[in-house]
Amino acid sequence: KKNRVDTIDYNGGVNAKWVTENGDVHIVGYEQYESTSYSAALHWKNGVKTVLTSSNSNYGAATDIAIKNNTVYIAGSEAENGSRRAVFWKNGAKAVLPISANATRSSGNSIYVTDDGDMYIGGHEEQPGLGSGIGQAACYWKNNDQVILTDGSKNTFISDIKVTDYVYMSGFELFDFSEISYNA
Repeated sequence: KKNRVDTIDYNGGVNAKWVTENGDVHIVGYEQYESTSYSAALHWKNGVKTVLTSSNSNYGAATDIAIKNNTVYIAGSEAENGSRRAVFWKNGAKAVLPISANATRSSGNSIYVTDDGDMYIGGHEEQPGLGSGIGQAACYWKNNDQVILTDGSKNTFISDIKVTDYVYMSGFELFDFSEISYNA
């Protein structure tokens, strides 16, 4: 609220926030459990924490949030049995996003919902054996349909997505650092 600072007591990271027209504050991120290497995806509304990750997951992170017509959309990733997958939560209900046949893992990094209700999630999938490393291919999903943007020969990611008449994305490409030399 106006001219007020609130804190949240937890061990993790905050990835995105959203403030509604009526002043509700939404924050998403993750919490690292101190006794294990597990983490859980979280959503706070006005300081009240909700765990999004299912009880049989060993990794979870909420990375972005969008609110449209009082519906809360959250992008992120969740792993069960070591297989991390891009997911989204719509009003708390989780859905796993599809990946290509040769992919092993994926991540959802950014979310955007149009006025017409179309949902876009930017991220990447991992295709082992391609390129100089794991072979992370940038991609996005529109209403659960995946669009792969790169061939995985370089490690590429989508970190932000917005939609007007076109789909706009930003991201990055990781280079093979073994080829970089530095002389001091």
